[in-house]
Amino acid sequence: MTSTLFTERDLAGMREAQDGYLPDTCVLQSCTTAADSYGEMIETWTDGEAIPCGFNPSGSREIRQRDKTVLEADALLRVALDVEIDEQMRVKITRRHGERLSTALVYHVEGDAQIGPSAKTLRLRRVEV
Repeated sequence: MTSTLFTERDLAGMREAQDGYLPDTCVLQSCTTAADSYGEMIETWTDGEAIPCGFNPSGSREIRQRDKTVLEADALLRVALDVEIDEQMRVKITRRHGERLSTALVYHVEGDAQIGPSAKTLRLRRVEV
């Protein structure tokens, strides 16, 4: 009987290949909320450092979760396994295939990351800024 589990060597090879194919660059943004002079809550988005990613503008579609909720996604994003990212964050795409975008694309993270053997995959929803 053969095992279907990946060996450490298999995983290392997949992760090395994945890291070599993250051709885009994004900036993760975190949110802080504070009241303005009128008592209205205002969100401020702060840029983190730029990281390599794989961006796939997949077009709008609905994704049904196990708990029956429906998420809408406009794009998919792949990042390294060690990247800390959650649904409270935004992603700003600044480079596609190494070329700087004249206007960055901003997306909100929808739902939890899907963790695979070599990368995290996230669903994104476009934000008009």
